[in-house]
Amino acid sequence: MNAVTPWHVKVEVFATPSGAISHRIRSWRWLSWQGGEGPGPLETALWNLLSAVQTYMSAKTKRAWPGLDELPQHSSAKTRAESEEQALELFRRLPLPGVAIRGGVIRLWYGDEANPVLELDPIRASSGSA
Repeated sequence: MNAVTPWHVKVEVFATPSGAISHRIRSWRWLSWQGGEGPGPLETALWNLLSAVQTYMSAKTKRAWPGLDELPQHSSAKTRAESEEQALELFRRLPLPGVAIRGGVIRLWYGDEANPVLELDPIRASSGSA
């Protein structure tokens, strides 16, 4: 992740003693950090990691990271319909995370699997993780 985020953003991923995947995202420039733990199967934990990085980067850059579209600017929704419309507009702009584990190889991307906005280098899964 560090290769695709700005130079001042550091993403750390590690396994906890319980075997869960934890992460820490921090930026000295933005004077902020965020951490979390992805419980559940490996694929779910990795999707949660990608989502957390995207949420962090989008909030800091005001862009639909890793895309370049600006995030929609909304005032407070007054009705449920307005709230749902705002959520749909945001959903349409964000290239959603994707994870696939096949043949011992982990693929991580944002956007459409066949034509991703951003794809990370494949990772060889160790035995017992996939």
